[in-house]
Parts: sequence; C-alpha cells; structure tokens
Amino acid sequence: MLDIYWEYAGTRYKNKLKVIDASQGDIQNIKFNVFSDKYFSSDFTKEPGVTFDELLKQRALQLRDKYKYIKLYFSGGQDSITMLHAFIKNNIPIDEVIIYRFGSENNKSNKEADQYAIPYAKKLLNGTKTKLTIHENKLDYFNTYLGEKWLFTRSSMSLRHYNLPRIRGNNFCHLFGMTDPKVYFENGFYYTRLFDSEIHELAQYRNIELFFTSDDFIDLHIKQLHLVKKFIKNSPDKDNILTLYYDDPPTYDDTVKRVCRDIPLFGKLFQKHIYNTFLGDKDRIMYSELDQILKDKFRYQLSTKINGQYAYKQIIAYETGRICLGQ
Repeated sequence: MLDIYWEYAGTRYKNKLKVIDASQGDIQNIKFNVFSDKYFSSDFTKEPGVTFDELLKQRALQLRDKYKYIKLYFSGGQDSITMLHAFIKNNIPIDEVIIYRFGSENNKSNKEADQYAIPYAKKLLNGTKTKLTIHENKLDYFNTYLGEKWLFTRSSMSLRHYNLPRIRGNNFCHLFGMTDPKVYFENGFYYTRLFDSEIHELAQYRNIELFFTSDDFIDLHIKQLHLVKKFIKNSPDKDNILTLYYDDPPTYDDTVKRVCRDIPLFGKLFQKHIYNTFLGDKDRIMYSELDQILKDKFRYQLSTKINGQYAYKQIIAYETGRICLGQ
C-alpha cells in the first residue's frame, strides 16, 4: 500500500492545500512522496524478460493473494480496462467494480460512464460474483462538499473527485489503474518521472494500490516504461512524440500507451488535463449544469486566498524525482 504525502520543513501533510498554507508562500520547497526507497533503488535501465501480459497476470494474482477484498475503480478508459481485463481474462476473482457518476441524472459530464463503462461492466460481469457499484456524487452531496471545509480536504479544484468509503482494517484495497508510463529524452538518455497531479486526490485515503506501479511489483512498471521507450526510439515520428511530452501531454499519452494498454471503450470524448491544476473539460461541463446556489458556493471557494494569493493559483505540480531508463 502507498504512503502518499507532501512534506515541508520536516512535517508531513495528506492534503496539498494544507501544505501550501503551511509553507507561507515557500511553495517551491514542498516535497512530494509516494514510493519507498526500494522503488528508487531499483535498476530501471534493464527491461524485465517476462512478457507484459504475463506481468499483468502476475500482478493481478499478487493483489488477489494479498487482499481479502479488492475494490477496482473502472472508467472504461485504456488504463482501467487493461487492469480489469488482467483479472477477467485470467479468471482471477474481483470482489467489486466501482464506477463514478457526478451531479444530476442527466449530467453530460457522465457520458463515459453512462454510454460506455456501465453497459460494458454489466455485460462483462454478468454471471460472476463480482459486485458492480455505481457510486453517485449527486447534487445533495455537493451542497455539503462545497462548504467551509472543502479547500482543506482536497488537493485540487476539481468538482469531479474521488470520494472513497472509509473502511477499517488493512485486508482490502482501493485499486486504481495508475500510473502512466511517461518517458522523455534528455542529453542522450531516456528518463521517467511522476507528478503528484496524477494521484494527489488519493493521498487522504488508506489502502490505496496503483495497479501498474507498486513497490511490491516494480517489474510491471519498468516493463511498461521500456515498451514505451522502444516505441519512441523506433518511431519515424520520434521527435514529434518527444515534443508532445512537454507541449501536449494528453496526446502524448494517447500515442505512447497504445503499446501497453487495451483498446478503450471510447475515443477522445473529453480532453484530458493531466497536468492542469484548475479545471478540465468535464469539470466545466459539471459546473455549467449546477444550479446558481452551487455555482455561487464554488465561486466562493475560488475566491479563497492563502498567504495573500488565490489558492488555486498556487497549486503547482510536484514530482517524486526522475529515474534514468538508459540510452
């Protein structure tokens, strides 16, 4: 399980806005942690000899052996569908599959869930013992959520965030299809790095597992990075792909992950904003369909200042540290 936190002046924080507040404006010296020394001391320059499909199977089995109850979070995108297939194709039981919906019954930001993820999961899990849960963050939830405590229980300004059930004990996990295999090139070498903006909302919760990236099963993460590295090196469009890493992260992800992900249920219905710390397209759709009272509540949150500056303008991306993948 992960121990995700930010650190400033020797104190650890589970919420990004709290650590920004504690830094009193010294936000550049905030550190982010998610993996142990075992992760960073591993040799990422050597590609594991086992096939990617076999590593997917081994990871699913390892999680099944480790936990009595697994909650798998599914969106229908290429990450979560690859993770779910790793269990289903290898006849490895999953206890529960969870799909999120937000806002009203007809909220257009739920297009992925309503038209693709929910119908597919119902068909795929039919006849199995897996429980399918549609987790609804309805408008009455937002009446409470957009209250005085909102800013200091979140790590971004997103309206569409995870709201995980708090369960006692350690013999279960919340399983997410993360992290992405991001590879970039610098001074003759390939590197990878992870930003907190991919997983920051998970920091406040216990029993979190990332399917593709884990201290307990590092080979799967290393393998996917090398598959992407080889894809980039051998591509006639290599320079453009490497440029996308900086200039257009969503298109970069869609391009390189084809080598290590199953086909998603849908195309580019919404533009992803992985590095965006404010609002993505689905958030804007969600906001447009709120009533005026909830809009005013949200705008009030955006007017909040920390250390004399608007809070949302101080939410920058922090990284865990870069790792070399060799030449």
